[in-house]
Amino acid sequence: MLALLKNSTTNRFDWPLLILGLIILLQVNSNQYWDWTQGFDYSIYDSHIQNFSQPADDKILIIEIDEQSLSLLGDWPWPRSYHAQMINLLTQADAGVIAYNIIFSNSNPEDINDQLLSGAIESSGRTILPLYFDRLLKEDDVSEVLPALAFRKYSGLGHVNTYLDEDGTLRSIRLMDRFKEQRWPHFSFASFLFNQPYSPLLELNLDDVFIPFITKGDFQRVSFVDVLTGLVPAETFSQRTVFVGMTATSMGDPLLIPTNDGGRQTPAVEINANVYQALDNGQLISPLPNLLSLIINTVFVLVALYLMPKLSGIQQFAVTLVCILLAWLLSYGLLYQGYWYRSAGLIIALLTIPFIWNLLRLSRLFNYLRQQVNQLKRQQDTEAFRLPNYHGLDTEDDLNAFLRLMQIDDYQILSFDSDLSEQATLSAYDSVDTITKKLKLLLNSEEKILLLNFKEFTSLERHKLNILKQLLLQKQRDELKVIHQSQSSNDVFTQQLSLISGFQQQLSMTHSLFEESIEGVSAGILVSDLTGKVLFSNKALSELIKIDVFDTDLLFQSITLIKGEWLGLLRDAVLLQSSVTVEAKIGQKDLSVSIRCIQDKVDASLSPLAPLLVFNITDISTVKQAHRSRSEMIDFLSHDLRSPMASLQALVNQLRNRKSASLDVEDLIDKVDQYSRRGLDFSEQFLELAKVESDEEVLLYEVDLYSVAQNAFDTLYHQAQEKSIQLEIDIDGDYWVLTNGELLERILLNLVSNAIKYSPNDSRVLLKVRVLQNTLLQVGVGDEGPGIPDELSSRLFKPYSRGEDSNTKKAQGIGLGLRFVDVALKRLNSQIQFETSADGTLFYFNLESIDLV
Repeated sequence: MLALLKNSTTNRFDWPLLILGLIILLQVNSNQYWDWTQGFDYSIYDSHIQNFSQPADDKILIIEIDEQSLSLLGDWPWPRSYHAQMINLLTQADAGVIAYNIIFSNSNPEDINDQLLSGAIESSGRTILPLYFDRLLKEDDVSEVLPALAFRKYSGLGHVNTYLDEDGTLRSIRLMDRFKEQRWPHFSFASFLFNQPYSPLLELNLDDVFIPFITKGDFQRVSFVDVLTGLVPAETFSQRTVFVGMTATSMGDPLLIPTNDGGRQTPAVEINANVYQALDNGQLISPLPNLLSLIINTVFVLVALYLMPKLSGIQQFAVTLVCILLAWLLSYGLLYQGYWYRSAGLIIALLTIPFIWNLLRLSRLFNYLRQQVNQLKRQQDTEAFRLPNYHGLDTEDDLNAFLRLMQIDDYQILSFDSDLSEQATLSAYDSVDTITKKLKLLLNSEEKILLLNFKEFTSLERHKLNILKQLLLQKQRDELKVIHQSQSSNDVFTQQLSLISGFQQQLSMTHSLFEESIEGVSAGILVSDLTGKVLFSNKALSELIKIDVFDTDLLFQSITLIKGEWLGLLRDAVLLQSSVTVEAKIGQKDLSVSIRCIQDKVDASLSPLAPLLVFNITDISTVKQAHRSRSEMIDFLSHDLRSPMASLQALVNQLRNRKSASLDVEDLIDKVDQYSRRGLDFSEQFLELAKVESDEEVLLYEVDLYSVAQNAFDTLYHQAQEKSIQLEIDIDGDYWVLTNGELLERILLNLVSNAIKYSPNDSRVLLKVRVLQNTLLQVGVGDEGPGIPDELSSRLFKPYSRGEDSNTKKAQGIGLGLRFVDVALKRLNSQIQFETSADGTLFYFNLESIDLV
């Protein structure tokens, strides 16, 4: 059953699988835009980032405003002179870039501290200050918070806007952020651009980029107060990028990043240092283009969908794990190369594909089983060949046909009368001269009583009754089985298992039947019951008799028996329990018809097979034709081959009765030579034909076509001279062919010899070779004879075929020469053809030339 389901799904386009694939592809690919699996993607990203081996760059230094600095320098905000002093110190220490992550949004031109800070920034020329976007009041629009003009006039600017993911973690930054028409680089990007004003990143229009945070070590940190008090040597800052920012937990703005352990948050200044390092090392991670993501998703899903229907459950599990591992590794590899591929949707799809497919397959299997319950029930009753639910006797006509076949003429079919006892019914028809047997049966769904009257009850009658009981017992078994099935569970699987069990029994019985009946599949096979219903017939039978047989009457009408009549043959096959073979004809075909009756014992435990007739019809036309050819050959041998011998014998007798003085020795020698040559020629033709018709392999080798033709002409030169016939060869080149030289020479000898025999005196025989196309050659032998009669053309190449006209009779032969040519050329992969008219006959065939260079 599963095999049938498999075939039903593989032999046609699997639309459910296609729809499933399209739905999964739509969901996976749309996830690249709407990111429904965002949480899972975050987990995969964090896992990948934590597995990176990313050390901190020693060219970056962080000056942290920590708790120590706040305690020693006072509460925040500090006087801006501290910041001016710090910038001056860093400038004097020749720091490469001073990324000062402190917001100075206002200034007082009269304030000495603001003046000092503005002067320090101006004299430094390497200071980067932050800006951000904010909504000052809840109902206001977002505004741009810039450093005061006095500070930003001589500094670089970069935004420090942060856009946290939904889980509150910072994984990416906006490399360029826009406020109205103004685009601002990120604070770290602005610091990076200080020493190289141009970067290819400016042209990529990247918005969000992911940060590859360091996972090994930490940036060098020094306290703000230690720098101001001179505890840190000035050379510490030389040619290094210095980030200054708040790290004190009481004042800073720490954020959660993917590499944080135990929920520890990271200060913004350290995050900016990570971004700067990624920019400096070219390690920023950008999202993988959507087109590439769609391609990857599509390839994985299509591969999974292609493999799932072909695999078992364990194999599906293994393949799913491999695909998920590959998707995981691909995501990690792309991240390592600087591209973030959101693989969560694909991984979920790969996990669900086998479950959805198996659920779909189970649903289809369940629907299939549910449909098959009724279909299999109907099939058992409607199949042309059905076992074991074959009902032998359904109607009264079936019963009459069976009893007529068994030659049971004295019987009665009575309606069952419940008012009469069984004994009364039996005694009403019983007599002293007969033995009556009573059987109960159902005909046309009505209970009937069958009374069989026998004058004597021999073993033959007992066997007839036994066959009838087999038919009736089979019917009772079928009825009981129907009742049992109707009382069985309504569960579709239970019903299907019951049907499968029944069909397994049917298959076993059918196999046993076919082993006995179909012994030669090339013959026509027909199986019927004893009432004439055809249960099975093979294709060979339809091809043999050219009709579809539904009833044995059609077979009997189509085939004519040579001896006997059909009903008697069937009776003998059934009662004598032996195979009956007769000869028959259908059209021009000769047939051998073998009839056999297959029977089984009546045993309640053996599930017996009802008696069936098996017809084996074989086409023996070839055998018959062989017999006819043999007879024809014997007739020709008895005349043509004996004729030279008889002539020699007559000559001997004639010489014995004449005196030696009157003998003409020369004439005697000529006649002996003539008769012996003729007998030898006949014998050689038989031997050559027998050899070429055998299965002996023909050896092919390179042959010079001109030499073979010339040899044939040389052999027949004297024969042609006797009739003053001119032999000509027309070959316009040096042609070599791959063939058998001896066989080809014999072919040309026969064709040229025939041309000489049937040509008039003083004529010409021409052997011409011409090129048809490329390497294809046509070899032709033409004469100027009277042509071939129409009645001889159709059988020209059959053995012993000769014409009845005077010219043909005049040329001695037995009709084997052209037969030899036909068979020999077929062995050489060619074909003899001819054209004839009153002006002569041309025999020709084709050969492939070869190049010896």
